[in-house]
Amino acid sequence: GTVLWATKHLNNVLGKTVVVLGQGAIGLAFTDLIRRMGPRQLIAVDRHDYRLATAQQRGATSILNPLRDDIPSCVADLTNGVGADAVVEASGTPEAINQMADLIRQYGQIILFGLPEEDLVEIEYFKLMRKMPTIVPTVSASDPAPSDGIKEAVSMVQSGDLDVSWLVTHQVSFD
Repeated sequence: GTVLWATKHLNNVLGKTVVVLGQGAIGLAFTDLIRRMGPRQLIAVDRHDYRLATAQQRGATSILNPLRDDIPSCVADLTNGVGADAVVEASGTPEAINQMADLIRQYGQIILFGLPEEDLVEIEYFKLMRKMPTIVPTVSASDPAPSDGIKEAVSMVQSGDLDVSWLVTHQVSFD
């Protein structure tokens, strides 16, 4: 529901390039929902190959692992040097937060969703501001109607418009 809420604050990405940083449950949900919005390129980034494989199954057109790929160079190559139209930060790591400036095109859109472990994150301010992005902090709990996104997601699952069964990757006993 919170990811659904956040995607509603994303500009039109039809035919555009979107990067999703982090492919945990939240990032994968972003990848799945954004795919439905018709981007030309949907680039998933994560350190875990099994998550990247799931992202590809959910519609990512390119998958990148920062342990072996130079993410800014790869995104530059994939966008002919222009940068992504939108970057979704879903990992909460200071590195990913600061990497957005290297990935976003001039006047692009950034969705800040990941929750850092620390209250304060040092940001390379001028590097980011030179791109003049639209920055959307998506803390849906701060919305006047914070449960609306969850209600809508539940309704979509009940009607069959949204399948989230793929998010269950492991079943373990209580022991």
